[in-house]
Amino acid sequence: MSVGEEEQIIKQYQPLIRALIPYEQDNRLLEGINKFSKRLPSSVRKIVKEEVVRLTSLTDASADDSAFAQFPVMKFKHFGIPMRLDKVGAEILKSETSLYQERYTVGVFESVMNSDFYQTQIKRDQFKKIVDAFKVESQSFTDIDFGNDIAVRPNFTVSSPDFEKGRHCTVSSLSFTGLAVETKRPPNVTTGDIITFTIPEVMGLTKEPTEITYELDTIKYNKHLGKYESFFTISSETDLGLLNQLKRYIKAVSYKQPLQRDLEIERAMQDLERDRILENSPWMPVFLAPNKKSLKPVISLFTKANVEHNNADLLLKSLQDKTIFDVLAEELMRYNEAYIFYGKIKTKSGEIAITATHRQLLALGQLNAIVYLLVKNNDFICTQCRLDDITKEDKQKAFAIHDIASKDFEHLGAISHVMYCRDVTVYLNNLTLSEKCEFKPLAKSLRASGERWHIDYVMEEALDRRSETRYVIDKSAQIKLGLLNSLDVRVSDLSAVV
Repeated sequence: MSVGEEEQIIKQYQPLIRALIPYEQDNRLLEGINKFSKRLPSSVRKIVKEEVVRLTSLTDASADDSAFAQFPVMKFKHFGIPMRLDKVGAEILKSETSLYQERYTVGVFESVMNSDFYQTQIKRDQFKKIVDAFKVESQSFTDIDFGNDIAVRPNFTVSSPDFEKGRHCTVSSLSFTGLAVETKRPPNVTTGDIITFTIPEVMGLTKEPTEITYELDTIKYNKHLGKYESFFTISSETDLGLLNQLKRYIKAVSYKQPLQRDLEIERAMQDLERDRILENSPWMPVFLAPNKKSLKPVISLFTKANVEHNNADLLLKSLQDKTIFDVLAEELMRYNEAYIFYGKIKTKSGEIAITATHRQLLALGQLNAIVYLLVKNNDFICTQCRLDDITKEDKQKAFAIHDIASKDFEHLGAISHVMYCRDVTVYLNNLTLSEKCEFKPLAKSLRASGERWHIDYVMEEALDRRSETRYVIDKSAQIKLGLLNSLDVRVSDLSAVV
C-alpha cells in the first residue's frame, strides 16, 4: 500500500483512531480494535493500529504555534519542555495531554502544531457558546436507526462497458435506491447518463452475475478517500423483486460489513460510548434463560468496575437458591425491580441460612426483624435487581456482529432476559430498631432450600490474572506442611504474581 493511501486511511478513520487511544494507554489496544473495527479489512486495521501506537509514543519536541496563533504568545515549560503558545494553543495542550493520560506524546505535539486543528478548536469554542445558550440535553442508548438511508460498503466490485471502459470499480456505498463507485480520476460521463452495471454473484443477493440499471446523479471528490465518487440512483423500471432482494441483502449484512463511511463512524462511536458505560457501571449483568414458566440464571459478566462496587461472589450466591429465584423472577416480571436478602441469622438451634425478597418479608411482617438480625450477625448481602428483556432482533444482531451461528451456541440463543444487580448492603449496615419489634418464628419459606443454580461468569481481561505472562513448568514438587509432613503436588505454571 502506498504512502498516499495510508494517509487517506488515517484521515478517513481519524475519529476511530482517537477513540482507541485510551485503549492503548491501558495496554488493551488489540481488544479495542477487535471490538470496534472487526468489520474493517485487515490492511486498514493494521494501519489504524500503527497510527494509534505512533500517536501515543512519547516525544521531547518543543511546541511553538506563534506562526498562526492569536497573540499574545506565552512562554512556559510543560513536563520540562519549552512551549510558545497562545491561549487557544495552551487549551489544546491541556485537553490533548488529558486524552493521552497526562503524557506529552507525538499526538499531543502534532495537535498543538496543526493549524487546521487550531482553527477547528476556535470554531468549536464559538459553537459551544451558541449551543450553551440554547442547550437541551438528551441521551439515547437505543440503536441508531438509519432507516431507508442505510448504506453499506460491500466487499464486491461492479463493472459496465459504458463506465471506465469496463474496469471493475470499488463500491463505496450501496443503498436501497442508489450506488456510489470510486475512481482515481474523474470518469468520462455526464449527469443523467444511464449506466447498466453488472453485479457479480453475491451470496444473499444474486445467484449469478446480474445487471442493474442506474442513472448518474453527481460526481464528487472525496478528500478523505482521495478519490472521485460517482453517485447513481436506481432506475424506476428496475424489477420489484430485485429491489426487494437488494433491501433484504443490505439489512442482512449491515452488521457484518462496514456501512458507508459517515454512517460507520457514527455506529463505531456509539459502540465505543456503550462500551465505556458498561465498563464503568456498578451494575453487574446476569443473563437469564426460560425455565418452565419462570427464569433461571445462566451467566454473569464481571468488569473491573462492577467487581469493585459489589461483593461479586456473595452477590451470585444470593441468586443461586432455586426456590427463591423463582420468587424473585416472578416479582421482577411483574414489578421490574426487587430486593433480595441473603445471609445467616443466629437462633437457639444455631445459625440458619435465609434467603428472601423484601416483598416476602413485608407480607410476613418480618422485614424489620430479619434485617435487624442480619445486620447484627454481620454476614449478609442485600442485592437490588432490575430486569430487562432481550428481543429476538437484538440476539440476531449480536450473532451477526460477532459472525457466529446461533445453532452453534444454543446456550446463548436461549438467553431471554438480562438482570442488572447491585450490592446495596452498605446502606443497611448501620440500621437499628427505633422501636420494639415482634420476632416471630422463622417461616419455612425464608429458609434456603439448598438446591442451587450453577451460574457461570465471564470477566474482563484486566480481571484475569492468568492473562499475565506465565511460564509453563509442569514438574512435580512438594509443599511442606510441617517438620515431617509434606504434600506431593505438581506445578503447572509460574508467574511474577503469586
